[in-house]
Amino acid sequence: MRLFKTILAALLMAFSLPLHAQDNEGLSDHGPLEIESYYQIKWGYKDEFVELYKRNHLPILKALEAKGIIEKIEIHYPIQHIPGPGAWDVRVRITFRDPNVGMLGSDHTEWVRVQRELYPDRETFIEEEKRRFTLMKEHWDVAVYQE
Repeated sequence: MRLFKTILAALLMAFSLPLHAQDNEGLSDHGPLEIESYYQIKWGYKDEFVELYKRNHLPILKALEAKGIIEKIEIHYPIQHIPGPGAWDVRVRITFRDPNVGMLGSDHTEWVRVQRELYPDRETFIEEEKRRFTLMKEHWDVAVYQE
């Protein structure tokens, strides 16, 4: 349970930590914010990871998209195997309306509300998310914006 709490905290931080003050100055003038999430999956577990992602994480993103918080969600898979430390098996691009909603604020109220609404069986949700995180070798997020 301790590992799951650590992983969940890291995931929530990816969507809530404010950008560094120097980088955030004037960022809201740039329009949408894109979060690119990269996942390296343990060999042989990609299908299970994708199934769990689509069952437990993607519906939350889709609900936020329906509310106008997210503009676009894209899931990509490389056609060829990518070697080396920068290899990834799944890339998810989430385009938020703007950097302020893109980071979803420090309290995650909308994210948490949607999550609890979609998954009233918290125990099953937590166990499946824990399993999804155990299938990953690496995960990183990159926040980018376009001018």
